[in-house]
Amino acid sequence: MRDRVLVLIGLLGCSPVLAQRPVPTPVPAQSATADRSGVFRFQTVSIMDDPRHIGGEAFRILAPIDWRVEGSIIWKNAASDPAAPWVKLIGPSHQEIGVLPPIAFIWNPQMLGARFRPGSFYAGTEVQPPMLDPAQCLKTIVIGRYLRNLVTADVVKQESLPDLATAGRLKYPQPEYKNAVFQAGKMRFEFTENGVPMEEDVYVLTAAVQFQVGPTVSTMWGPDEIRYSKAPKGTLDAQVPLFQTAMFSLRPNLQWWAKVQEVSQELARLQMQASNTAAARSMQQMAAADRAIELSRHNAKNNEQISDMIVKGYQNRQATMDRINARWDRTIRGVDVYRNAGGENVELPSGYNNAWVNQSGQYLVTGSLNYDPNSASNGSWTRLEKVNP
Repeated sequence: MRDRVLVLIGLLGCSPVLAQRPVPTPVPAQSATADRSGVFRFQTVSIMDDPRHIGGEAFRILAPIDWRVEGSIIWKNAASDPAAPWVKLIGPSHQEIGVLPPIAFIWNPQMLGARFRPGSFYAGTEVQPPMLDPAQCLKTIVIGRYLRNLVTADVVKQESLPDLATAGRLKYPQPEYKNAVFQAGKMRFEFTENGVPMEEDVYVLTAAVQFQVGPTVSTMWGPDEIRYSKAPKGTLDAQVPLFQTAMFSLRPNLQWWAKVQEVSQELARLQMQASNTAAARSMQQMAAADRAIELSRHNAKNNEQISDMIVKGYQNRQATMDRINARWDRTIRGVDVYRNAGGENVELPSGYNNAWVNQSGQYLVTGSLNYDPNSASNGSWTRLEKVNP
């Protein structure tokens, strides 16, 4: 039965990151976000993995062309998702948009006993009692670990997001999650930063699943889909289309993602080995698993073949994320969906008549029916087709 504990640890998501911060990959500002003709411009930015791990491009994201982007990949002992992005988009006027890694916890006082108090680790996963209420989870877990600037901020609004909670079913369709519970919500904070009155919205999806382990019941739970957007007070709502565009555009590189799957398989194997030992030896086994992850990453670098199963898994993942994004859009309603030349959907700010993309991965939207970016360039811009809702 202990095998099942360790497999589900991987299914839920990440191990806690605690106070670790991303190593920034800065992208310099290039030009104004919107020019006088009302054109909104975005650029494609690569989020790079540390070369000591797999290395290379891990994710891509669309960012307003005059915003700076910082990002890194957080590695952890989680079988199904050993690597997660930590991305921050920083605007020229105190704005910021970010995506934070999910966290996984386990709770079973009867099985784990006094040796595994809250804050300790069992098989690489932190022991914490469930906090499924989004507001409680944000205040207790997310803010303290990721958003320290909000510790003393005033909460001015909080709301439930049932459509985002429903998206949890889409993200976790495995049979093990048949009886899982999902909740979602957001909170708005007000505070002063460097003398500027600010507002910040923080979003979270909480997920929990219980399963039998001998005579006891374990709970795997954690915050997921953690996103935030902040701006000077009075301008945050207008930033929603930028927030959605950036968050919806975050996609993994197929080559990198395929190598992560090899790491995932090796880690799952080692975690199941660890489950056959006494609980007192679990942490020693996980130390061995850490070394195996390094070996697995090394092996992944030497294998450039991508199987049909991996490609199909990648495509299924992207289709699932598109459905989750649709749920976000019902909640926030700030983007329109277009299809690019590669057949992929891309979400761009709503309320504009036309959207274009060029060969450099830059996008623009405009409200003018007569505007043609090719008239002022080398003709490399292609009009995008809007996808009917």
